[in-house]
Amino acid sequence: GLRLIVLLAVAAGGCVAGDARDDALAQGVAVGAWVEAQGRLVDGVPVVEELETVARAASDTRDKVAVTAPLEGRDEGGGLRLLGTAIEVSDGTSYADAEGNGVESLPLRDGDWLRVKARERSNGAWRAREVAALAPSDRFEVEGEVRVLDREAARVVVGGVPLTLPQDARVREGDATRAADPLQLFQADEQKSVPFSV
Repeated sequence: GLRLIVLLAVAAGGCVAGDARDDALAQGVAVGAWVEAQGRLVDGVPVVEELETVARAASDTRDKVAVTAPLEGRDEGGGLRLLGTAIEVSDGTSYADAEGNGVESLPLRDGDWLRVKARERSNGAWRAREVAALAPSDRFEVEGEVRVLDREAARVVVGGVPLTLPQDARVREGDATRAADPLQLFQADEQKSVPFSV
């Protein structure tokens, strides 16, 4: 009898924890929210480890996305593919080297880490506005509006970038009123860079 009671209590506790996690996700992140997703590539699949709402500027419109990830390849027209998403380039695309200097073009190779700011065209295709070279990293980052959020399918689409969202991903509502004060922004960046251990 006691064993049955303990088992029921454990099961109930697991359900409560799961419900709490779902409630936190529903309250913190929803379709239409402006977020930053960070994670790692697992066998070529982008898997989110952290999904957090961030302050949305007036210029952060639904048709914009910023992707930091390794270049997976290029199409015949010179377009880029990052995190499985095709991004066109045009004469209006600007380029910057790893030091932040503007350049006419970049000698891109598969595996090069880039930060690409893109905008969605009326036909649904994404076109790069800015392409910047970066030092190699072990985590990708996508910033944009949540378009799809499907817990059961473990899927989230940020901008036009589909990502895997496992149940154990860290999902939270960030500071939607981040100040533009340079010191506060610097301190926030410093805090984000501090490694943590479990």
